Amino acid sequence: MIRTFAWLLPVLLSIASASAQQDRDSINLRFTAQTRPADLGKLVMVSEDRRSDAFDLPVNHLSEPETAPGRLFRLEPERQALPLAQVRLPETGDDFVVLLVSGDDSPYEAVVIPYRGDGFRPGDFYLHNVSSLPVLGSVGATEFVIAPRSGRVVRPSGARDERFYDVLLGVREGNASRAISQSRWPVASHTRTYVFFFDDPVRRDVGFRAVDEFVPEEDP
Repeated sequence: MIRTFAWLLPVLLSIASASAQQDRDSINLRFTAQTRPADLGKLVMVSEDRRSDAFDLPVNHLSEPETAPGRLFRLEPERQALPLAQVRLPETGDDFVVLLVSGDDSPYEAVVIPYRGDGFRPGDFYLHNVSSLPVLGSVGATEFVIAPRSGRVVRPSGARDERFYDVLLGVREGNASRAISQSRWPVASHTRTYVFFFDDPVRRDVGFRAVDEFVPEEDP
């Protein structure tokens, strides 16, 4: 019996190897960061047996698609073996956005979001809170609360006829809440927006900033 099926082993190993290679080669990642040092330079993705080409890490838009070396890898500066973040991708899916936010135990923490799907559509906002306080507020009629070190998609509603949302942002301190911003955000069916909340050492308060991603509009 062993001799009869011995020939199957190399075939199965070859299939598994080809499948793993195809899986790795087909994973596209787009990066952006909450912040980055001016002297950081280009980054590379490094797995146990692969190293990607070097790429720039933008902070005001998403990077061009980069091919992941696997579903588990680390980010390093191109010219220095210094781990900046470990990235673990979901077991399924082949197209992701990787948000790099300030980490607790490493320079960056990777937040992985599926690039496609109904969970994050044109006109939506992804809010991620890396501040030390809960963030709360409303975008139009949609209310939200986001705990520290977490994020969520907010689908706005209740736009005014002038095609903007009334936006109120605030933080919770103990049992009290206070506003940090009151503004208007335009209705934009051709963008998705990533908003980072963080502790601002200059203002000594929670700050925020946004990154827009231009995407095709949905069919009516």
